[in-house]
Amino acid sequence: MGEGRSGGEDSADLGAVKASFLGSGDPPRLSAADTALPVRLRDMLGTFPDGACQGVAGSGQAVMDEKRTTLTLSLTCVSFPWPAGASVTVAVTGVTAAVTDEGVVTLTLSGTFDEVEVTSTMTAAGAGRLTVAVRPVRPGAFGGELERLGRRFAGDVWQSAQDGMSEFGFDPREVAGFDFRLVKDRSAGLYDLSSVAVVAALDLKGLPLRIALWLPDLRVTGSLRDDTPIGVRSLLESFGIPSGEVPEELAVSDLSFAAALGHAYMVRTKVTGLWSLGPFEIASLSMELSYDPVETFVVNVAGTVAIGSSFGIDVFAAKGFGKGGWSFRGGLPAGADLGMAEVTAAFGLPDVPEPIKSLELTSLWVSCATVAGASVFDLMVQGDMMITEEIRASLGVTVTRDGSGTRYAGTLDIAGYDFEVVFDEDGSGDEVVAATFRGGDDGVEIVLRDLVAHFSDDLAADVPESLRIDLKDAKFVRVRPAGGPARFCVGVDLSASIDLSRLPLVGGFLSQVGTLNVENLQVLYSSADFTAQAVTSVNGLLGQARVVPLPAAGLKAGVAALAELKAGNETTPVALGVPSTTTPAPTGNARSSTPAVPADGAPASTVHWISVQKKLGVVQINRVGVMYQHNVLLFALDAAVALGPLSLSFDGLAVGSPLDRFAPTFDLSGLGVAYNAPPVEISGALLHLPADRLAPDVAFQYDGTATLVLPNYSLAAIGSYAQLKDGEPSLFIFAQLEGTLLELPPILVTGLMAGFGYNRELALPAATEVSGFPLLTLNKQGPDPAGNRPSRVLDVLEGREPAVAGGRPRQWISPRQGSYWLALGVEFTLAKVVNAKVLLAAEFGQELVLALLGTAILQLPLPAESATRTYVYAELGLEAVLRPAKGSFELTAQLSPASYVLTRDCHLTGGFACAVWFGSNPNAGQFVVTLGGYHPAFQRPAYYPVVPRLSVDWSVSGNVSITAQAYLAVTPSCAMAGAMLSAVYQGGGVRAWFTANADLLLSWRPFWFTADISVSVGASYTADFLFVHKTVSVSVGADLDLWGPPVGGTVTVHIVCFSITVRFGHGRPGAGDKTLGWSEFAAMLPKPEEMVTVAAVSGLDKTMDDPAGGGTVWLVRARDLRFFTQAAIPASHLRAGDAPLASPEPGDGPLVDVRPMNRGGLIGEHRLKLYFENAPAPTDGWTLTARTRNVPASLWGATPTSSRDPADMVEAVLEKIMERPTAEVVPDRPVGFDVQAPRPQLAPSRGVFPLSEYSEDELQPGLSPLPRQPTADGDFAFTSEPSCVDLIGRADRGDARNGRDQVYAALADAKLFTGPNDSLADLAGNAGHLFGQAPMTQDAGSRT
Repeated sequence: MGEGRSGGEDSADLGAVKASFLGSGDPPRLSAADTALPVRLRDMLGTFPDGACQGVAGSGQAVMDEKRTTLTLSLTCVSFPWPAGASVTVAVTGVTAAVTDEGVVTLTLSGTFDEVEVTSTMTAAGAGRLTVAVRPVRPGAFGGELERLGRRFAGDVWQSAQDGMSEFGFDPREVAGFDFRLVKDRSAGLYDLSSVAVVAALDLKGLPLRIALWLPDLRVTGSLRDDTPIGVRSLLESFGIPSGEVPEELAVSDLSFAAALGHAYMVRTKVTGLWSLGPFEIASLSMELSYDPVETFVVNVAGTVAIGSSFGIDVFAAKGFGKGGWSFRGGLPAGADLGMAEVTAAFGLPDVPEPIKSLELTSLWVSCATVAGASVFDLMVQGDMMITEEIRASLGVTVTRDGSGTRYAGTLDIAGYDFEVVFDEDGSGDEVVAATFRGGDDGVEIVLRDLVAHFSDDLAADVPESLRIDLKDAKFVRVRPAGGPARFCVGVDLSASIDLSRLPLVGGFLSQVGTLNVENLQVLYSSADFTAQAVTSVNGLLGQARVVPLPAAGLKAGVAALAELKAGNETTPVALGVPSTTTPAPTGNARSSTPAVPADGAPASTVHWISVQKKLGVVQINRVGVMYQHNVLLFALDAAVALGPLSLSFDGLAVGSPLDRFAPTFDLSGLGVAYNAPPVEISGALLHLPADRLAPDVAFQYDGTATLVLPNYSLAAIGSYAQLKDGEPSLFIFAQLEGTLLELPPILVTGLMAGFGYNRELALPAATEVSGFPLLTLNKQGPDPAGNRPSRVLDVLEGREPAVAGGRPRQWISPRQGSYWLALGVEFTLAKVVNAKVLLAAEFGQELVLALLGTAILQLPLPAESATRTYVYAELGLEAVLRPAKGSFELTAQLSPASYVLTRDCHLTGGFACAVWFGSNPNAGQFVVTLGGYHPAFQRPAYYPVVPRLSVDWSVSGNVSITAQAYLAVTPSCAMAGAMLSAVYQGGGVRAWFTANADLLLSWRPFWFTADISVSVGASYTADFLFVHKTVSVSVGADLDLWGPPVGGTVTVHIVCFSITVRFGHGRPGAGDKTLGWSEFAAMLPKPEEMVTVAAVSGLDKTMDDPAGGGTVWLVRARDLRFFTQAAIPASHLRAGDAPLASPEPGDGPLVDVRPMNRGGLIGEHRLKLYFENAPAPTDGWTLTARTRNVPASLWGATPTSSRDPADMVEAVLEKIMERPTAEVVPDRPVGFDVQAPRPQLAPSRGVFPLSEYSEDELQPGLSPLPRQPTADGDFAFTSEPSCVDLIGRADRGDARNGRDQVYAALADAKLFTGPNDSLADLAGNAGHLFGQAPMTQDAGSRT
């Protein structure tokens, strides 16, 4: 009781174990079910039969050692086979269990195996695994029984084991016993015998081993048999591996052996001693020697190299059978915090360059190889090098030490490219690093922005993203002046030599100069300025790498393109600042004295010019320029050619190459031609649009202009040709002929215009842009006729300039496949005073659009009468656009901002608009007519045109201004008008004014009006004294507010600081209950007889008055009949015939709201009934479709929702309508039906009629039964007989029916006709409308 100790989870209470054992019976019993036993012991007992061992009488001891840390339990038992259920078993007769207080259990079994006394020792080999060592009591009892035991344990597998041992040369002997390996079946909870090992002695290449041959696994494990020390050299040599470079003092301290028979085996050892190699010593050595049939013998050695007292580098080396020296490699563990100073000291590195000393290491690798007795040491470090104070970059450094000395090399990783580093080992005073990258024969495309972004995203923003370069070489330079901040430069070199004499058109003339080339082209980015002294140090390093040097004069911050221009024997440095993508900068054409790039840069298309001023025959070269645009570096010429009256000018005459590949490009963006030989003048221009201004689907585009001037006529034309990327052409031509063409007083036709577009979309101008529309401005009359020259019109067409001042530039006639247009126009003068242009354009293809565009100009005095003074200039733009598919028509007219009267300071503005929406347009039913805009309180819908006020705005002087305005508008919901007059004097601190204003708004749905009239006269004075500002104001005025119905209003008089208001009539709406009754609301609607409209759409031949019903009779074609019904009141339910309201129908809409009556959720029924002969007729076969329209929200809009009294809610709505009237509509409300009559059905076919049943009689000439000139037959009446229709209507009954039945019966009896006997009911029933006129009758007896 209380014996033993308790500890952790695996510890055992030895006292409790002892008590449980002794208390289990007499004799005692060991059982896996005894929970007092340690878990490991109970687990081992699970291998016994029934999981228990019962002692025999007189046995059973429990002995505690003196330290009370180990308890030994022993039992003698009746012999039983063990392990339970195994194919190979030991007869057990005794069990001894040793249990420690830490829970360690060893179970020893005594017994026999094949009549040989053995002892079996069982230990735990891991979770669910047990290992048992079976050894004979008498040593050597199994010594020569390897063959017998192998076959006993492995059966047929033994032959494979023998073959595997023979292949490796294994010859085991002196069998010492065997081992069991037991594995627990997790599902059953029982142990199975997985393998058995024969334990024997083996001498392998002189190594004394104790091995275990595991069967049927065919694996061998082992270790040294004794503790005899073995030298590493002798071990390696015994396996045929040269060991001359291995120190003699290295010895094997521990060894393990493993083999997979038929595959490979391995010897693992620990080694004592140090291996000195190069500048370091390797400690904690281990060695692995392996063999397989392919590689034979390979040895791997591993160890640790100490750096200082804190770090160690794990190194390893491998060597094969009969191969050369040793090569150790190893690296620093990840995350180790190691400084370059410690590395330098540990390895004794001499003359370390300054950039390496400051490296912040992130990785370190060492290697040391022995070659012919000498060692070569390499140290590779990776670390962060400071580029500038804020920027770091990853630098890899390789230090090589051999018999010739120590060398330093490096690799700088920039945006994924490895730059080879050249260190300044001479010491120039500045800390200089240069790195270069070779592009190779095929070239490498580099994005300069990516290179800079590798260091700083902020700095990269200064580099154009499009700068892509196919480099010859790339370079990186970092300079840190003594006592100054570091800066860097990234650059790329292009292997380009560009011959300017290959320029188009003028190249042949340039060859007279001799050499005219561009060489040594490079593109650089500098984070800061580089002085000439710093560049000298840098170029010394770049020269070692054989790359293009930096400009000797220095370098400015930013992006630059540099080159050398060779003209004959003269070399001129050329530099161009490539613009920043973040901040635009002003342009400049001044020649730079040095290739240093101006810090302020230049726009992307700016050319940096160098003055040449040379004339070569007919060619004048003024300047040579360099420019960068769209990733192409171009060298341009400012040149012209003069040949008598003919002159040529060149726009964009350039040669260059894309930077992403060297492909010399010769470009001519435009060509100008002029011929001047009076009286004939000819001029023209052809421009090639750059790629960035092309539409995505356009391959190329050329635009051009031409003018021809004769004494009495002139011709101006513009045009364009483009090719789409699918190969389709796209073009347009527009021309205008000027001259006196036709005189029809008071009209004089002075010009004709015409044009067309194929695969071109014509953009129509807004009302404010008509006066500047390019097709209307060729040779336009006005204050600035030079602004309307063809070249300027071309600029507007292409979107380089806006059509009107302050407008948005855009392409007016852009390529678009499937769009076409035609245009015809005329220019004329009216009474020699008004000059007008009218252009009719039709666009079709994508959409049909008809447009009428025009301008009218009034200029007084006429230009011919006064060239210096104009008192009236009025320019009116007119536009009418019809879009049938969209259901809209808009007509607008507007004065241009250039209009004035008397003086340019007296501006005229104003516009007119008329718009109608119809058809499928969402705003169908809406219209508007306005002159000068809308009432200030009117809420203009977004689709209504915007029109400026009719206005005169005159700044009479610097002190006096006069303004007059007016407007008038009509919409479906209201009409409005107004005017304003203002005169203001402002001088010093005195201000005086006179204003008069009137606004009228009239609404008819619901009907009401409001008028505001005001007049004010006043003056004010503002005194300023130091920081005090005081204004004194005096005014007199009056306001009249008028409203109704019912009519009421107020008059307010303002006198100085007092106001008096007098009210009259009824109060403003909102002062009482404004809910309308039905009678009041019905007065707003059409008359009852006009409430519903029924109109034919198709199939109507003519109409007649119905004398009986007082209506109208339609004569129609049933096949084509379509008509509609439309009510002025929206409906919630559309029904036909007697269909009930309760069941929903597809055409039903929301319930009806009546806003003026404050009623909502009403049922509105629109019912259509068909009648035949005054009786209801079914609608079967008729197609009825719901007809919807937009209705005024002022009548049919939703009522307000509020907790207030209903009268107050309507009152608020009416007040809001009066304050902010709108043209708001309620969309898509059902108002009727679209009806289509059923189509007639054809009667059953007679079927196929055999040709054999035809009988023919040939008529001889002259024997025709019909005379050529027939005579009148008096037997027929040629006048209509109305009673005839009545007779046809009775053809299905009475005598007519009986007679037909008798004829049919006779034919059937004679078997002459067996077809159907139709009752003619359809003919009789439809006789009333089948005949447009009554048939004629035969006047001879019976009329049937």
